[in-house]
Amino acid sequence: MIGVITAVAGIFVVAPRKNDRSGMTAINRGFFISAIISLVLVVIAAFVYLPAKFSELKGVTDASILNHGGSPRLLAIGAVLIGLVLASAIPAADRVLH
Repeated sequence: MIGVITAVAGIFVVAPRKNDRSGMTAINRGFFISAIISLVLVVIAAFVYLPAKFSELKGVTDASILNHGGSPRLLAIGAVLIGLVLASAIPAADRVLH
């Protein structure tokens, strides 16, 4: 659901503006605004739906998971943040290679 919400928000902000240098300016604006909205919504969802400790996860029987010292919330947020950083790096890498 977070992806759908951010995709719709991104579509609305991609409309070209008079001061845009190129079409990529509008596309980049849409991507980065969507990324920020997505990150905020993921942080909210992580704190609403995930427990603070792995030992509090329900339905998990693997002791190595339950004994993990980290936070499932921070792990989920970190995974999304890494994905957003890598997704934003793809166009930059493409420009360098071409």
